[in-house]
Amino acid sequence: MCCDDRIIVSYYRWLQNGLKPEKIDVSLITHLILGFCVVKDDGTIGEGETHGERSYSAVVALKKKNPKLKVLISVGGGGNHAGFVSMVKNDDLLNRFVNSAVSLIEQHSLDGLDLDWEFPSGSREKTRFVVLLEHLRDAFDKHPMRPILTVAVPAQSPLVNSGYDVPKIAKTVDLVLIMTYDLHMYKWYLPFTGHNAPLMPGKKEFCYFKTLNIRYSAKMWAKRGVPKKKLVVGVPTYGLTWKLLFKWWRGSWAPAVGIGPNGGYTSYPKVLNMLSTNSGRAKWDKISHTPYVITSDKTWISYDDQDSIRAKVKFIREAQYAGVMCFSLNCDDWGGECGRENFPLHKTIHSELLLTDRL
Repeated sequence: MCCDDRIIVSYYRWLQNGLKPEKIDVSLITHLILGFCVVKDDGTIGEGETHGERSYSAVVALKKKNPKLKVLISVGGGGNHAGFVSMVKNDDLLNRFVNSAVSLIEQHSLDGLDLDWEFPSGSREKTRFVVLLEHLRDAFDKHPMRPILTVAVPAQSPLVNSGYDVPKIAKTVDLVLIMTYDLHMYKWYLPFTGHNAPLMPGKKEFCYFKTLNIRYSAKMWAKRGVPKKKLVVGVPTYGLTWKLLFKWWRGSWAPAVGIGPNGGYTSYPKVLNMLSTNSGRAKWDKISHTPYVITSDKTWISYDDQDSIRAKVKFIREAQYAGVMCFSLNCDDWGGECGRENFPLHKTIHSELLLTDRL
């Protein structure tokens, strides 16, 4: 794949972590996705957490800095499942959603729509999700703007099996964005630490757990029928946190009693600040190519740094996938507050992805 064809998609959440749109370095990305709108009871698209017109105009204005930038809005996100369920089962609501999407794109000069339904499940929803995508594709193809249609999809095989007709989705959308993160999270029924977005399986992982990594998920989606030129592989800028049961048991699969601070999430600059003040100690898992941090108060943090990002992007580039999807701009060190350059993780993605492949 030619360097010029490679894609860097990044999600932006309106003003989250203090990031204003004018602070975004749009030279580092090809597609910006503003999240997240919602499906309203009447089938139309509601502003959700985007704050509506103000945010739409602000992100579209970024195209003045990078005329090649594509700006999309995303509908869905975590916790916005119910609106999709009600909408897809009713033809009138589904058609209203499609018309609402076209109207929104026209009105605000957007480049397209991203669907992030987490997650369709069962044969009925699997079928109706394809119907929704086909209706959107038909409407977009008839429109003079030819809007882009993308879909964010899970990395875990049970979710894919339950809710996704992969060959039909592959024929319908422009890009498939694989959410290859949140692969290990604290659950009451699985109270152990694990890496958020490992490139490779860990040493102690077998059976299903051996599939919870970027390499496996990307290959799975390709094997099931999505052309690599449409597959965009996800990497996170945020980290996940756990509370350890024992201070002395510190590696992956260490027993945990719950999520860590801030609802179990953290950002890259927060991790860097922690390391700079010696309140945490960084470790490297050489098998999964992933860093983690242990603190004195028994907090365990899985995160990504420039080295782990570089390894992941190198895999994506050499395997000739379409590019990288990053979640999110907000959780990178966008202000350079840790004494480094702005957006260090995005700059690493950009520089590594655009390297000329070695023979």
